[in-house]
Amino acid sequence: MKRIGLVGPGTEVLSSSLREGGYEVEMLSAVDVGPEELRPFDLFVVGPFREDGLPLYDRFRELLGSRRVAVILLIEQGHADLPESFLAGINDVLFTGSPVRRSVGG
Repeated sequence: MKRIGLVGPGTEVLSSSLREGGYEVEMLSAVDVGPEELRPFDLFVVGPFREDGLPLYDRFRELLGSRRVAVILLIEQGHADLPESFLAGINDVLFTGSPVRRSVGG
């Protein structure tokens, strides 16, 4: 079973749909997360910002280091104007309100 880490505010909206799809899902704090907490996951869905409003993605990729793991950025429909630097190294972008079962469940 694939383990998916949901990191950052807003990602919890995917939790029940992913569990229904047969995935093991865990919410992780974007403020306190460290490399050791990230090891057991096969995929991450991250919000662009941490709970305290600071940018999350650039630090998140740094925490992963050289590890190759898929990262999906979850963006609210009205916030598509993020800096290009937020998209560097992202495998996919999912907008809230998208058909999650088809996008993530493949």
